[in-house]
Amino acid sequence: MEAATGDFISFVDPDDILNPIYFEHLHQQIEKYDSDIAVCGYNIILNDDPSQLHSQRFPDQEKLWEYILGKSGLPSMEAYTI
Repeated sequence: MEAATGDFISFVDPDDILNPIYFEHLHQQIEKYDSDIAVCGYNIILNDDPSQLHSQRFPDQEKLWEYILGKSGLPSMEAYTI
């Protein structure tokens, strides 16, 4: 994080496949809601079989905080002001 030079930072794993507009969409959400953070859910494809697609998302802000605090599942693409 000390080497970061931009206004935002993202954490992406080496095996992640991102939508081409992933960062653009997160940035749009931050700008739209004047937020400090944007988080998103993700899809899991089991055994490299697209028919085995599982989506993980958060339904509301309370669930987001549970995730951030390590008490719950995974987030959806949303932006919140802290």
